[in-house]
Amino acid sequence: MLGFDTIALQSEKNLWDLSEWAKQNNTLSFYLKSNPATKIAEDFKSSILPAEVSQELWIEWKSRINAYFKEFGCTAYEFDFAYATPQEMLTPTFESIKAFLEEKGENPYSRQITFERRRKQAEKEILQQIGGHRKKLFLKLLHWAQNTAPMRENAIYLMGMGHPLIRRMLQEISERLLTGGAISHLDDIYWLTKTELETLITQLDKNIPLSNLSEAIPARQAEHDTFRGYVAPSMLPEKSKKAVSHATQIQKDGKIVLTGIGTSPGVVTAPACVLNSPADFEKFQPGSILIAVTTTPAWTQLFASASAIVTDIGGPLSHSSIVAREYGIPAVMATHTATRTIQNGQMITVDGTTGEVTLNE
Repeated sequence: MLGFDTIALQSEKNLWDLSEWAKQNNTLSFYLKSNPATKIAEDFKSSILPAEVSQELWIEWKSRINAYFKEFGCTAYEFDFAYATPQEMLTPTFESIKAFLEEKGENPYSRQITFERRRKQAEKEILQQIGGHRKKLFLKLLHWAQNTAPMRENAIYLMGMGHPLIRRMLQEISERLLTGGAISHLDDIYWLTKTELETLITQLDKNIPLSNLSEAIPARQAEHDTFRGYVAPSMLPEKSKKAVSHATQIQKDGKIVLTGIGTSPGVVTAPACVLNSPADFEKFQPGSILIAVTTTPAWTQLFASASAIVTDIGGPLSHSSIVAREYGIPAVMATHTATRTIQNGQMITVDGTTGEVTLNE
């Protein structure tokens, strides 16, 4: 099932090509390596030319990056309009380019070729052991799965393509609400109910004073923070009390062990990096184990430099699992509490075969 082209893989190849082009320009390569991604993002948005790079080269660099965002930036890091899109949050993209420049990320072209060879070899070995109707059935199911798996991954990517436009529309409304005194901050619009927002828009249309809803928002934000601490049920609808139990957490040799579903084989011991949202992307260090509630295709660029992946929710066919297998790194899904139990920088061991995550510290 490995080695097929998806939009996420095409995006990674594009970033690899960008890094290879940057390597050919010594001044640009030095600039990208010596500055943090946050500074590169600030310079990219600024009209001031960085001292290290010529104007001609900087224009070419911006043109190539803009072309990348035009093709691959129209998706969502999270399926919630409150979160910025890749076109707005530039840091993760520049982190990926820096990782490739510093040779901390694997060549996606080479990795795909390797997995294609492994896939064809696996098919050959299986076909040597079966025949007749079993062979026909196997090939039918295999080709169906191989054709639809990339489609499923692309569908998740395409689901977020409306987010950049929707966020621009909501920002325009938010600016008018802010001017009219309905809210105190631009992002407050995401804490309004649909009915409240429709009422405010009607008031805007009729050019009458807007209702002030700013005082209600802090309580909603506090309630949201409380809800984030809850453990989601393992299944819906909840058919039994066991369905709402906390994830299994056991003690083994004096260490805490979280159990989930192993979805990509292998064992890795490395520092953990807990990312609660795309806003945390800049904290990610190459070689770390990525810990998240779940991931979407826009997170894929982090997999190139991650040593393993652990999520609170998901299964063998979740995005995190599919991409982890494509990258050949261990993955454990459905731990329920990984993002709340594991601390940033904590040394952990991920066993993608048994589905266990051991907290070594």
